[in-house]
Amino acid sequence: ANVTDIVLIVGGIISGDTSDLLCSSDMNQDGMLNVTDIVFLVGNIINGADSNNDTSSLATDAIIKITNNQLLVEGINGEISGIQLILTHGYDFEIILEDTDMANLEFSGVREINQNTTEIFVVKDNLKRIGVTSGEYDITSIIAVTGKGESTQEISSTVIELPENFTLKPAYPNPFNPTTTLELAIPEAGYVSVKVYNLVGQEVATLVDGVMDATPSYTFQWNAGSLSSGVYLVRAEGAGQVTTQKLMLIK
Repeated sequence: ANVTDIVLIVGGIISGDTSDLLCSSDMNQDGMLNVTDIVFLVGNIINGADSNNDTSSLATDAIIKITNNQLLVEGINGEISGIQLILTHGYDFEIILEDTDMANLEFSGVREINQNTTEIFVVKDNLKRIGVTSGEYDITSIIAVTGKGESTQEISSTVIELPENFTLKPAYPNPFNPTTTLELAIPEAGYVSVKVYNLVGQEVATLVDGVMDATPSYTFQWNAGSLSSGVYLVRAEGAGQVTTQKLMLIK
């Protein structure tokens, strides 16, 4: 295998015509050419016969994240080596893929299947950002790959759409006695703090205090059974934003 073989596969995927390459380049013998075959060949070129020795960085799952016009991927328990997606969208959709360098055996491509369907792929070590998008779209097909060479594996994936802003959603119930449920929307991983104060500014409870992953919904409860009836203020801080909310405890 050499770079020429990979370039031929890349061109075939982009053009949608891989029939002449199947016999020689279908590395995992699944009857199709895709990002898995590219990652396999990249690993063989880099590591040769030793390409299957290091499996310590293999991801078990892939999380596709959509947030703030960013299309991202995160490997669970390891790294992502390549991704291939089919997107359905409106006429105004555009995507700019993550920069790749062929000299470093990184590859990417976009194929317009029709006016409302686009296929994309990116092959890159420890891939995290797939690209920047404009316009609405849905992901209808995913091939996520971990490993290199003989260790190349397709893994399961999940899509989550992350919020644009850090938000403390309305507690329920409110008024409450003595327990209420709160919910955060967290657009990016980082430090998050949620504290409760009485009306004279004294802190009466710390509900969240630490680093959290991005998530569209994180729910938790506050049990105010040891406090007296009255109005309390919840202050939530995260992603450089602060939001507050009034809660009424009625016993």
